[in-house]
Formats: sequence, structure tokens, C-alpha cells
Amino acid sequence: MSNSANTFGERSSESRPLPTADRLVVIGAPSCCGKSTLIKKLRSGEGTELADALALGDVGSWHFVDSEFLVDMAEEHFPKLVVHYALPAIPLKHGEIPHIAEDPPMGMFFNADRITLVTLYTTPQSLVERVTSRKLSRKANRWPVLRTVCHALSQVDGLRSMSPLLRKTYRWEQLEELFSDPAEVKTLYGHWLKYVSHFDIDSHWLVRTDNQPVPQDLREWERIIRDW
Repeated sequence: MSNSANTFGERSSESRPLPTADRLVVIGAPSCCGKSTLIKKLRSGEGTELADALALGDVGSWHFVDSEFLVDMAEEHFPKLVVHYALPAIPLKHGEIPHIAEDPPMGMFFNADRITLVTLYTTPQSLVERVTSRKLSRKANRWPVLRTVCHALSQVDGLRSMSPLLRKTYRWEQLEELFSDPAEVKTLYGHWLKYVSHFDIDSHWLVRTDNQPVPQDLREWERIIRDW
């Protein structure tokens, strides 16, 4: 892989390239699919089978980062880097999803010598349940009257821009609607799998997040989504 800077790998504010990496592991999944939980398992030594498949070795020697923070990192190079990436689900709902290559963090694929991928999945029904649970965990969304008020206010752009709660409520409701349609979830994953297929990947594993993190071969994907 080339480590040269590219249009997708530059910081919008500083025109500096994303960090380079000798080894890059990318964990990709929609929001609420379980990226954070999986990473905790890997870092605590619970996900032994997956860690072995990824050849992580000493987990403490890896730097873990959310992809949205890549563009702000001061470090220029990492020997070992794990990036968790949330697939851009919301634009898909409106039929406006850009090509994933337009997402600045995707420059990481050009900036690594060796790349390993983990694509996380669960059923669309489980995704809906997780989003709903996350939404109802906020006190303002626990009571029907307040939930109705939050929903109404979250639809107003000006109010939403001023309130983290309204922004999150709006996002959760969009995700609930999107995940309720298995065809849209399949399309979202389709964008991701098509994009990463263009790179020279060492290995690409599937992991179901409502079970133990056991790696599955990518060739199982069509069989998996057939049941959705």
C-alpha cells in the first residue's frame, strides 16, 4: 500500500494527511451494532479466538481510535492501529448516501502497509431493539408525554442544532426507521463490502455481535443475510 497523501486522506482544516500505519485493523459496522463492546472484549482478553485470527498478539501494543478522530490526531505514524468505523447509515435513508470513498477517514486505507478488516453484524431486528433501548435510556424519553415532546422538537432544525438530546433523538429515530427495513440494511452493508473489496486486504472476517466474537469467513455473507 502506498503511504502517500490523497484527497480522501487530508484534514479539511490543516491539509495534513491522516496517520500512516504499518498494520491497520478496521472494525466496521452500523451504529449500535456493538463495536465498542467488541473492542472492550479484545482489550480485556475475552475475544481470544478473534484476536488470534487477527494476529493481534499483545493487545497493549495497539492504538485504538474512533475513525471520526483520525482527522484530528497529532501522531503521524502508528506501528499498530485499530480503527472502529460507523458505516454512514443515515444518508442512505434519504437516498443521499455519498460514495464511502468521500468520507475523509477512508484515507486510512491508502495509508497502511497491511490491512485487516472485521465487519460486525447482527439482525436488523436486533439493531432496532438496540437503538430503541438506547433512546429510552435517556430520562426525557422514558415517559410517553416527554417522548412525544422530544420527537416533535427534534424535527425542528433550529432547535435540534442547539440541543444534544434533540440531535440524538432525531438520529435514533432515523436509525430505527432505517433498521426496520432489512433491504436498506443490506444495501448499507453492500456499499461497505463493495468499497473495501478494491483494496489489498490481508484478511476480512465477519463477526456476529450478539454471540461470542467468533470470526466467520466473508463467503458466509450471502447465507447470513438470506435469513433477514
